[in-house]
Amino acid sequence: MFFGRRNFAQGKILRLLAIDCGNTRLKWGLLEKGEWMRSGAFSNDLPDEISSLNEFHADRIIGCCVAGERVRTGIEQRLQDIFWIFSRPECCGLKNAYKVPEELGADRFAALVAARNRLPGGGIVAGFGTAATIDLLDENGRFEGGFIAPGLTLMVESLRSGTNLDPGMADFSICPKSTNEAVRSGAILALASSVEKMAQLRHAPLCLLFGGDAAKIAPHINAKTVIVDNLVLEGLSIIARDLWKL
Repeated sequence: MFFGRRNFAQGKILRLLAIDCGNTRLKWGLLEKGEWMRSGAFSNDLPDEISSLNEFHADRIIGCCVAGERVRTGIEQRLQDIFWIFSRPECCGLKNAYKVPEELGADRFAALVAARNRLPGGGIVAGFGTAATIDLLDENGRFEGGFIAPGLTLMVESLRSGTNLDPGMADFSICPKSTNEAVRSGAILALASSVEKMAQLRHAPLCLLFGGDAAKIAPHINAKTVIVDNLVLEGLSIIARDLWKL
């Protein structure tokens, strides 16, 4: 099944609330008469903040959630009639080439829908949050596949938990002279190099980046990059427009 548990009547929607619930944070945006009016983010385990979104009195709520059933159920208990999306073989000009289309994360799916709108010639779509995703979109709107790797924080934390290193926060350095710099710089270059490799192998003309760590990774990618805030929310709004004719 593509969309969530309820069927809504067709009709003009003036106010749409879009929700992107990731592994650690919930990002939201309020679209009114086709314009983004407000947006924000908070930890996805804060029930009072989630309930506060009801104050917007949205005509429709559309969302994606990759944080698991417990978190999804908690959101449903606080936001009435939320319409969850799931990946499907085709949507809004995007073709999903996953062997099992439904296995593609709903947030990646929504980001790719938005990227299809922004990249008519195709390119790389890379998200840098808790996990890093590096996906390839061709000129025909076909998602051909992609990589998943630990995000920047997870890379650093894995060295803390798996070794005797205790890396803290540090700035990037091309020639690190402390353990903190070495760990953080290595993690940044590993992610940047993954994007570069995909771009080189597939001759991608442009890399579209999103997510909380995108600005930290972008300067180290030797390819043309554009950072787009809230790409997943943008994709959700496109899907909503197709569903409800906003």
